[in-house]
Amino acid sequence: MGFFNEAEGDFEEHNRNIKIANGKIKIEDPTRPYGFVPTNAKVWFQWFEDDGTPHEYLCTEGIIWTGQYPESQRVIDEGNNQSMELDEATLDGTWTKDNKGKPQFFIINEAIMSKLCILGEEVEPCFEGASIGPVQFALEDEFKQRVYAFMEKMQEILSNEGGTPVFNTYAVEIGDALWNAIYDWLWMNRRDDDLCIHGIYEDGDQKFVILRNRKDLTYYRLNFSISDENGFVAEGNLE
Repeated sequence: MGFFNEAEGDFEEHNRNIKIANGKIKIEDPTRPYGFVPTNAKVWFQWFEDDGTPHEYLCTEGIIWTGQYPESQRVIDEGNNQSMELDEATLDGTWTKDNKGKPQFFIINEAIMSKLCILGEEVEPCFEGASIGPVQFALEDEFKQRVYAFMEKMQEILSNEGGTPVFNTYAVEIGDALWNAIYDWLWMNRRDDDLCIHGIYEDGDQKFVILRNRKDLTYYRLNFSISDENGFVAEGNLE
C-alpha cells in the first residue's frame, strides 16, 4: 500500500487524513493497495550493508500491480523505501523507561505485519535499509488481458443490475487464489526443490506456469486447469 503524490511524482509515507464532521473526529486512510504478499511467499533473512555497517533484514517476495496502477512502475524502475505497519489488535510489547520514569523506547515481543507501505525517496524508513527491490517475474500480457476482459464483463453485468462494482477486491481474490494454489501444490509435491513462480501463461486453452529453481536456475513447465468446481488442478508432471 502507499500514497502517490502526482505533483511530486513519488510516494509519500504512512498518510492519514483527519476529518471533523458533526462534532466527531474520524481518521481516514487515503492509501491504496498496490499489490500483495502471497500467503506462501518465500520468507528469509539476508545481510545488507547500510553505509558500511552490516544489518540483517527480514525479506519476502511480493507482487505489484503495475498494469492496474501505472504509477507503481516507479517502484520497479527505481526502487523505493519501505516500512511495515503492525496490527494493533495483536501487538504484544512494552515501553522501557529512563531514570526519570519517562517512556524511552518500545520493545516489540510479537506482532503481525498487516501491511507494507511504499515510502517516497525522501522519506526515511524506521530501519535505514528497508526497501523494495526490482521485480523478478511478471504475468504475461495476454493472460492479464483475459482477466481484465472478464472483469469488464462483470462490471457491465453489475452496472445493468444496479450493483456496485468492487473489481479491486475481485482482482485480489483471483490473483491471490491462483498464486497460492500453485505454491500449495509445490509445498505438497516439490517442497525440497526450492522452486518459485517465474510466470503464468496460456497457450490456446492450455494454462501453464513456468517455475524456476532458485539454486541452479533450471526452468520447469507445469500444465494446469482451474475451475469453480475443482479449483486448481495440476496436469501431469514438471517438464
